[in-house]
Amino acid sequence: MTKPDDSNDPQPARGREEPPLFQHPQWTVGVVLIFALVAIVAGLQNPVWWIIGFPCILVLAVYTWVRFRG
Repeated sequence: MTKPDDSNDPQPARGREEPPLFQHPQWTVGVVLIFALVAIVAGLQNPVWWIIGFPCILVLAVYTWVRFRG
């Protein structure tokens, strides 16, 4: 028995049954970015919020760098 021709397959190296690389829904990135903005604004009143929100602020910085890099 021969295998079907996969020459028209746009992703021949990646199997079709593999789960997506990013396991979370896409809207969760938006929630983290909103938390980052809230942490930055709250940090203007009390700087401890910059420490609490640092992971979200870091995601915002990386997202902004990658998105608007070019």
